[in-house]
Amino acid sequence: MHKVLELLVLAALSSCGVGFSEDFCALRITVVSTEGEVTQYPFPVALLDPSDKVIERTVLRNGQASFCDFGFDDHSVAIGYEEEEGCSPTIIRHLRLRLGYHQELKVIDNPCKGWGFSSFNCGFYLRIRDDTGQKLAGAEIWSNGKVLLRADGYGRAHVAVMNGTTRESEVKSPGYRSEQIHLSCGRDQQFEREIILHRAQP
Repeated sequence: MHKVLELLVLAALSSCGVGFSEDFCALRITVVSTEGEVTQYPFPVALLDPSDKVIERTVLRNGQASFCDFGFDDHSVAIGYEEEEGCSPTIIRHLRLRLGYHQELKVIDNPCKGWGFSSFNCGFYLRIRDDTGQKLAGAEIWSNGKVLLRADGYGRAHVAVMNGTTRESEVKSPGYRSEQIHLSCGRDQQFEREIILHRAQP
């Protein structure tokens, strides 16, 4: 009887071990547009401690960011956050480590309005027309094989680019030849570009 109890106690103690059978990432965030599409913007993302001090930074890649290793304290995640300069960041609070579990969060992008893309630092104001001067409402700006955004009724669009990066894009409109554009951001600049599309040959 004592031997059986001893074996049961040893089994219980072994089940309380601190090792994990496989690696786990504590938290993964996916950011989507209001239409439900994964965003291609490289939003800055920060993991904050209980005092809102940044303890880890990253940027979205293909709409995702991960914070795999943090402690038991109450944490927050801020998307579109650069301390005092962030533009309308989305902040998720009261996140806690769950040992052995992958936590997945889906966040809807709440973009800044107008020129306030301070999380990106460079803005490209595109005015899209054809070679007769007609403004191309609804022209599409493509990046990485997907529609990044569409021009308004006056053929205007604003593309945000982070400091020190380059965005290769393509402007398309039905009945017109597409135009490749190269958007390169040095630091804290705003640009105005006129994009002229030519009609496709029948």
